[in-house]
Parts: sequence; C-alpha cells; structure tokens
Amino acid sequence: ASSGRRSQKNKRKTTSDLQGAAAASSAKRRCKAVAAKDQPDTGSWFNVEELSAKTTAAEVLHTAPSHHIRLGSDFTGYGTDSLAFHYLGLMYKTVFVAELNPEKDLLRAALEKNVTHKEPQVKYRDVKNRFTKNAPACDVFITGPPCVTFSTLGKRKGAAVAKGQLMLYSLQYIVDKLPRVVIIENVRGLTHKRNAGLLQHVKDCSQAAKYTVHLRVLCTSDSAVPQSRGRCYLVGIRSPKAAFQWRKPLPFVGLEHFLDKSLKNA
Repeated sequence: ASSGRRSQKNKRKTTSDLQGAAAASSAKRRCKAVAAKDQPDTGSWFNVEELSAKTTAAEVLHTAPSHHIRLGSDFTGYGTDSLAFHYLGLMYKTVFVAELNPEKDLLRAALEKNVTHKEPQVKYRDVKNRFTKNAPACDVFITGPPCVTFSTLGKRKGAAVAKGQLMLYSLQYIVDKLPRVVIIENVRGLTHKRNAGLLQHVKDCSQAAKYTVHLRVLCTSDSAVPQSRGRCYLVGIRSPKAAFQWRKPLPFVGLEHFLDKSLKNA
C-alpha cells in the first residue's frame, strides 16, 4: 500500500513537471512572432534605447517632463497606481482601467474626482471581453490579477482554476501592445513550485517580447508600512540598456506613527 501511494505521488509530480515544461515550451512557440516585433508606436514619451545604461527606473520616468506618461492598468481596484503617480509628482494620464468589482470602481472614481483628477479615457469592466489589439497603448502597464488561487487560502490551485488564468489576459495585452514598462504584482505564493509553470510562462513570453525581467518578493514593512505582508513583483523593461535596481529597505515605522494622538481620550 505504501509503495502504491509513493508511485501515485511520483506520478502526480511527474505530470505536474510535464505540464510546467509544456507551458514553457508553448510560451516560446507562441511568442516567436512577438520577439520579431519592432519597438511600439513612436508616440511614446521617451526612447529607452537612447538612455544611459546607468539610468534607474525612477530616472526613466522623469526623462521627458514635457510629455505625459500613459498609464494603463488591469484589475485596477481603488486605483492606487494612479494615486502613487500623483503623489510622486509625475506628469501622466490614465489611458485605461479595468475593474469588475463595482464597489472598488466607485472608490476609484471617488479618488479620481477628489485627489488625482485623472479620468481614464477607456474603462473596461471585464478583461475577458477586451480585444487587446484595439485597446489603447500605454507606457506603463500595471496589473494585479486575483491572488487567492496562488495563496494557501486558495490551496495554490493557480492556473488550474478560472481565476488563476486571468493573468493571461494581462499577458495578452503586454505581447500585443508592448508597453515600455510592465509591473505585475501578486502574493508570494506565485513563486511557489506549484505555480512554477504559469510564472515561467509569463517570464518566457515577456523575454520573447524583448523585456528585461526582474522578479523579487518584497515585504510591506520594508516600505515604511507597519504590516508584514510579502508580495511578488515582476518588473519588465523593454530595453536591454535600461538598468534597474530594487529600492533598499526603508527604516521601520511603527503603527504609532499613523495614529491620531488627539483621539486618545475620546
């Protein structure tokens, strides 16, 4: 009985390995045409090929102050990407957002009205219904697909369930429209070996489309946020000469820094 269980376990492992290898192989085949594409439309706000190899990602975003960065996002949520650009003082415009949850979309609209004042040119409700070849081009594309299927809560089912495949719709946008900079964010579970096939597929397609890919798990507490929450970030830059460095951790900030001390006797 013990031998039978080991055999069944090994068979499942072999099947999983084969599926991961097949996904990676399929990614390379399907992205051959993408690898042959030239740079995206010349209306972009900077030419990354002319930048110094020492230029950091932050410096790239400030290279052309006379032009607006075109920002696009999938699974936009509250629109915190636009909020970050706003507080960084970047000149940008939101070309499209995509959010299925109506409550999150209402909050995003409230932030736009009262803080960022950046109304998106196009709003998608469901990325599955978007024809990417007709979608607006952007310079910076940010996506944070539903993460529960990659987490322990979702039993790390990953791309085996429908929600885990939603990342592929963002990937389709990337290979069709070739934004200058791509940021994919998810839970650290995306890097688990059970999700290795999907993650490798994303990396293969990105690299075939001439992106330099950087992957790291970062913790929110390293960004002066009083929370210990590991998140996986994949940054793709479509230029072999554009250097990229992850920011060094910031000093720890405790929760008391965010509390309103005037309410202590309330």
